[in-house]
Amino acid sequence: MVNGCRPQNYQQETVGTCIRAWSLVLLLLLINLGCCYVSVVFRVFMEILAALTLLPGLYLYVVDRCRPEGYDEQEIIGHSGAELLALALLSL
Repeated sequence: MVNGCRPQNYQQETVGTCIRAWSLVLLLLLINLGCCYVSVVFRVFMEILAALTLLPGLYLYVVDRCRPEGYDEQEIIGHSGAELLALALLSL
């Protein structure tokens, strides 16, 4: 540019704007990583909660052979429940 086109008190701040841009990028990166961390913690918490709800019933069904009142094993002889168990474990 021509020397006469700028005001007299104009100061060129290219270094300061570059530092501000990098600090903004760093701030956005830290916010993004924080959101990812919160997402992972929430997912792990929900998986643990699902396991804590499912495993006691599975233990009672498989190990102790505990069945609900009025349960007749002869009615469901053809179904082993493996498909339902596989779907439940797949959701974990």
